[in-house]
Amino acid sequence: MLRIEGSPTRRVLVIDRPERANALGLEEFHGLIEATDGLARDPQVTSVVVRGSGAHFCAGIDLALLGQLASAPRVEDVHALQRAVLQLALLEVPTMAAIDGACIGAGLELALACDLRIATARSTFSLPEARFGIVADLGGLSLTPEILGTARALELALTTRRLSAKEAAQVGLVHEVVEDASALDTRLQHVIAELEASPPDALRATKRLLLQQRRRRLEADLADAAAATAGLLARHIETQPR
Repeated sequence: MLRIEGSPTRRVLVIDRPERANALGLEEFHGLIEATDGLARDPQVTSVVVRGSGAHFCAGIDLALLGQLASAPRVEDVHALQRAVLQLALLEVPTMAAIDGACIGAGLELALACDLRIATARSTFSLPEARFGIVADLGGLSLTPEILGTARALELALTTRRLSAKEAAQVGLVHEVVEDASALDTRLQHVIAELEASPPDALRATKRLLLQQRRRRLEADLADAAAATAGLLARHIETQPR
């Protein structure tokens, strides 16, 4: 499930599935879509934090959901999941990913959709989709080159290797690394206070202008990625022994 916490101005989206390392199933995707839709229309909101419950940020898409998609691949089903990341990436209020523990696959794509990423020293990061026979279709292949540059994005997506928090900071995947979960909470409050020193309408206008090109590019890239995943899954079904 997805919990919404915080004050009317400072909202916190909590992926609350700790028993599955906060892997995203349909309920979580729908919750994220509904939450980001509401946040986009709420003039009171000045900042949004995305975080996980328990020991991890998010271990990626639930394998049961991936299995359902693989059994009957349809582009529109992938599009439906992509809305969660697209809407988060295009929110006009400042967004932050508070990362502790695993930040893998769809979890990393959610984090990349946020403006700022702050991680604990024990956090790890990867885009393992190629190992599962698909592409990082929730924005990973569009947002990683935007943030890291093409060469680093290729390394991350093709090798599928896991980065430590220190490595993630070195390549620019995260903005800052703090010692532990307690330090993460403290740092978040400090950053939010810094943001609130500026008028909210100025921050919204700044993001609106910066995101004009991202919207057009991301929508097109997501459409291509959805088609690629659906095609890969369909070919896998065709090659299975009957």
